[in-house]
Amino acid sequence: RDEAQAFFAKTHLTAGMSEFLRGALRRVSGQSSQAIFELRQAMGGGKTHNLIALGLIASNPDLLTMLPEQVGAGLTPSRARIAAINGRDISHDAHLWGDIARQLGREDLFRKFWIDGPKKVNEGDWAGLLGDQPNVILLDELPPHFAMAHTQPVGQGTLLDLLKYNLANLLSAAMKAPKTVVVIASLDAAYDEARQILGAQLQDLQQETSRGAKSITPVDLNTGEVYDILRKRLFTRIPGPEVADRVASAYGSALREAVQGKALRKGADLIADDVPASYPFHPGYKNVLSLFKENPRPD
Repeated sequence: RDEAQAFFAKTHLTAGMSEFLRGALRRVSGQSSQAIFELRQAMGGGKTHNLIALGLIASNPDLLTMLPEQVGAGLTPSRARIAAINGRDISHDAHLWGDIARQLGREDLFRKFWIDGPKKVNEGDWAGLLGDQPNVILLDELPPHFAMAHTQPVGQGTLLDLLKYNLANLLSAAMKAPKTVVVIASLDAAYDEARQILGAQLQDLQQETSRGAKSITPVDLNTGEVYDILRKRLFTRIPGPEVADRVASAYGSALREAVQGKALRKGADLIADDVPASYPFHPGYKNVLSLFKENPRPD
């Protein structure tokens, strides 16, 4: 609990994060039919941070008091079972579906699907695993695992074929389980090697995932949200608005002199008007960060 409190003390809830948490918690509370969420963002855009936030709240509902009232208003979620899967660390013996079952405390029910080799899991099998109680299944970093699975023969196909089948059945079962949420970090990002290996198969998985899913962008990089996040993460306190106004005035004067001296283009001084909202950061910083959505490569 102490770690959770420290996490939220350093977290600024963006509009996207608030929408995501409320939507997922409504489902866990049995108040919504929306079971599948897809977090879409370029590298560094807050997907994993959102997954952690939901996991913490769903497993410790009393932490809702740390969030703005509009997120938890009218919700009384019960403690949920959590399965948090990192595609770079899926077990060799139990596979994706076995890891989910283990983390949900239902290993015995699913052991038959990996003993003596991986096997298909149909929708009814998943329904039996999920039941009617609250479940939160978080799936992150899946493309590297898919790329590996493409190289592993299983029957007349590959482990990837089995993964696609089993994952599709999980999503279908989750939509019928009244208090189950499945969250998938977008498959449509920053994995060039996986794309080259999988081609259309990765696109098929993306389409399967998106069917019935609500897409959320955790951080709008074109707005001032990024400044709110940085202020919350980096500073315990900052000077009041009067200081930001003085900085904006001085910066504007310097820019106007540069425009008069033809060192800058006409109108460049107008950027100083944005300083009060971005202080203590340069108002152009969000424009640099917004380029990430056009350049999702990690390098």
